[in-house]
Amino acid sequence: MVNEQPLTPSQVAHNGVQLMLAGFETTRNAFSGGVLALLEHPEQMALLREDPKRLRLAVEEIVRWSDPVISLMRVATADTEVGGKKIKAGERVLLWFPSANRDSEAFDEPYKFDITRHPNLHLGFGAGPHFCLGGPLAKLEIRLAMEELLERYDGIEITGPVERVQSSFVGGLKHRPVKLIPHAINSRPACQSLR
Repeated sequence: MVNEQPLTPSQVAHNGVQLMLAGFETTRNAFSGGVLALLEHPEQMALLREDPKRLRLAVEEIVRWSDPVISLMRVATADTEVGGKKIKAGERVLLWFPSANRDSEAFDEPYKFDITRHPNLHLGFGAGPHFCLGGPLAKLEIRLAMEELLERYDGIEITGPVERVQSSFVGGLKHRPVKLIPHAINSRPACQSLR
């Protein structure tokens, strides 16, 4: 219900699509973006392998760094002012998550990928009353998937070009071929494409 009125069938369908997109696309994109970030920053991968307990902080940095949601638009419900800019009721406002998550007023060394960053008050899941409903579940899924990846494989190598999704809404990787190198117990590397 919104304003004590039931949702229309169209609104119910729209909310269902939003929940499916938020529950799958963003988590997948954060995970694959996190794996890429760790491969591009081997010193961070080494820190994580050295102490897997760092994974909880690492997940926060992965979400901040990978920006699985690029932008969201909202309509101001009242006249307000943000950063010295007046916004009138009814005007549209666009939040660019990559910009917010690399704001030098909010983060020390915002362009550095640092799995030990603390505190890490990123906006990857929003904030306040609009905090993402699935944020805690997404962080759990990313952490568990990363734990499995690190436990099963001694190494991951990028074997081809990284192709990104072309969108101003959802950010992620469209294609990234990799070679997974299993622990020495297994006899040969497995080739996978993490998407």
